[in-house]
This record gives sequence, structure tokens and C-alpha cells, in this order.
Amino acid sequence: MTQIITLETKGHYLCTMKIGIVTKVSFCRYLVFAAFFLLPFTSCKKEKEISLPSVVTVGVSEVTPATAKVITMVTYEGGAPVTATGCYWGTTLNPGIGNNVMNIGAGTGVFTSILTGLLPNTVYHVRAFATNKKGTAFGADIEFTTPN
Repeated sequence: MTQIITLETKGHYLCTMKIGIVTKVSFCRYLVFAAFFLLPFTSCKKEKEISLPSVVTVGVSEVTPATAKVITMVTYEGGAPVTATGCYWGTTLNPGIGNNVMNIGAGTGVFTSILTGLLPNTVYHVRAFATNKKGTAFGADIEFTTPN
């Protein structure tokens, strides 16, 4: 029996074929059209699109001369599990890789971390991050100053 399957031109497809046993093979969108006529597929379905997660730097509170409490929130995983979340912090705007990092969890939800080792009367910046297999997303930069 011959089946005609229409495939979209964007995205990746997971196709199942029978070669002795059922095997799942992932093809990029260009290869699937060439391979479609050469291999006996029994089914094809579009793979789920993955995007960056959504993360928010909620706020900074309980600031002392040496510590600060940071609250972050991961609101959306982006179609793939969030494997790391936390915050970057430092004395420059938009801290990121290369700055201090506080890894505090995975998945979605609200996360709290306590930054330690801060210096008195110093301006700091902090921002949330969340990572999935697509990459790392960042929340907005929040500035705070430690007291004397």
C-alpha cells in the first residue's frame, strides 16, 4: 500500500522505518525528502520545536554589607527540560559567563539564592539565567548596593 505524506519545509522529522526491526531515525528536513523515496517509512512526524526558556530576575532583598538574597523565576522551559538555573552576579552591567555564578536548580518555578562574600558599600548587578538544550536565556539586570 502506498501512502502520500505531506511534510512541512521547516523543522526536523522523526521517521520510523522497518528494516528487520523497527528503527527510529531522525533526518534533517532536506534529507527526509531524498530518503523518503528510497526507504520504506511506516510513519513520519514532525519533531517538537525547541526554544530558549523564559526566565525572570524577580528581585534582590535582605541586602547586608556581605550578603544579598536573590529571587529568580523560570516560567517556561522552551520545549526541553531546563537543566540549570540560577544567577550571575558581579560589579559590571549584565553579568554572565566569566562572572560569579550561583547555580540553584533545574526545571521551572521560583528559586532563591543567597549571595555571600560581597563587599560593603559596593554596587552589584545580578541577573537570572536558565539553560536547556537550545541554549541559555537571561533575565533583566538588577542593580543593588551593599550598605556600609
